[in-house]
Amino acid sequence: MTTDQLRGIRAVQDLVYQLYETELVGVQVYRAAFEAVNHAKVQEEWQRYLTETEQHVEVARSIVVALGLDPDRDIPARNFVRRIGQALLANIREALSSGDRSAAELAAAEAIVYMETKDHFNWELLRCVPTQQAADLAKVIDQAIHDVEPQEARHLYYTRASLRELWSGALRAT
Repeated sequence: MTTDQLRGIRAVQDLVYQLYETELVGVQVYRAAFEAVNHAKVQEEWQRYLTETEQHVEVARSIVVALGLDPDRDIPARNFVRRIGQALLANIREALSSGDRSAAELAAAEAIVYMETKDHFNWELLRCVPTQQAADLAKVIDQAIHDVEPQEARHLYYTRASLRELWSGALRAT
């Protein structure tokens, strides 16, 4: 196996581990965000996306397993995503502790948009994984993309729109 082939295999592994970790962290971010949400419409939207994200965790895990990888293995690519998630959770907690509910809701919405941006990007990149040599793997990845990517696109689009609305409301209040 050539150095380039080994690098490619490592990149695929890193991507699917990051995809899985991003979904896991996304669940935590959504759950923390519920403590800060003030608007019923936003809460309803986040609840729907949390439910879908919990389903995405299982789909992402199935991809990790389909590649013959250990879903519980800790690698630097996962730690990178986990540390970002921890920082986002810390921002939500800090904003909540300030007592300013509007600021906390904005912090939560910002955290969600950051996570959904990474999440959507991961699913887009999954399309680039070469699967010509493994029909079973191709089937798993194609089905996962078909089921999840449209939801991820919707999550990103609507969470950005919600964040924009929240910011617009905060700016008008000044």
